[in-house]
Amino acid sequence: MRSYGEKWSDSRLKVDVYAGDELLKTEEVVGYHDKKTSETYNIKMKLARGVKAGEDVRIQLELVGGSTFKISGMAVCDH
Repeated sequence: MRSYGEKWSDSRLKVDVYAGDELLKTEEVVGYHDKKTSETYNIKMKLARGVKAGEDVRIQLELVGGSTFKISGMAVCDH
């Protein structure tokens, strides 16, 4: 979600996706904007390779800016 105001100022989240110990993707997501609304966006990440059924997937999140970040939901799919 992206929002506005002091609580959300400079809000940024670093997302690392792993298959086992192999890092497949790193991306930084912004959690603020200058609009006077709170809006939800879909963020799609293209991984370096596919992950096989039964293989462990780990998602590591790090707040790298601001003090607040909100994730409204998450889905994992094959495309």
